[in-house]
Amino acid sequence: MGSHQTIDLSYFAGLADYSHHAFSPVALLTRTVNIPATYAKHDAKQASDIVTLVNERPGELRFGVIASSTDHFFWLHFFHQANIPVDAIEIVHYPDTGSQVEALLAGEIDFSMLNLPAAGRLFEAKALTPLGVAGEQRLTSLPAVPTLKEQGINLVNTTDRGLFAPPGTPATVLKLLAEAFGQAVQNPEVANRIERAHGSLVDYRPLDDYARYLDDQHAVLQSLTEEIAFSR
Repeated sequence: MGSHQTIDLSYFAGLADYSHHAFSPVALLTRTVNIPATYAKHDAKQASDIVTLVNERPGELRFGVIASSTDHFFWLHFFHQANIPVDAIEIVHYPDTGSQVEALLAGEIDFSMLNLPAAGRLFEAKALTPLGVAGEQRLTSLPAVPTLKEQGINLVNTTDRGLFAPPGTPATVLKLLAEAFGQAVQNPEVANRIERAHGSLVDYRPLDDYARYLDDQHAVLQSLTEEIAFSR
């Protein structure tokens, strides 16, 4: 099974009775850098403008999210780091990313969290505007777009994709799977395509290393979801 933080976020939100601990970790493969975005000609030109606009228009700005998923968590984390009260904005729920993009293009909402796989071509066509990248460094495909940290918002937020096997899978099988996927994502041509076409970074961590990473992330997510009232 492939998954990302949703496997734990769904647990914290009460939508699932299990977290990543119910499975056998195989390997972390990639981390996709998340991008707050808006539609062309919106007053916001970069992520730091959101703070100003919320102060000027409290209760008016609409943020699209898929409930209890990575983008929902991203925005709540963004509000926390930018000192934006959650009751000063409106959260609008959508069933999937596609419907969010359609709503954003139509101007029905002001902001969505997207990434290059979901919106890269729309960024190129200038139909949507990337407001910042939630990575440690600027993306190769968006060199002119500053990081959130560069804009004074101390937030790094990536969607971390990895593989899981059923509990009790023999260690020899887990090792074989981890090594096979490791060879794939560490191939220079594949790694380059992952970064340039998908805005993702190869971060290969097999087996016990991935398990420790998951446990560390689980603790961080738990702390933040409690602090920022993730249930909303």
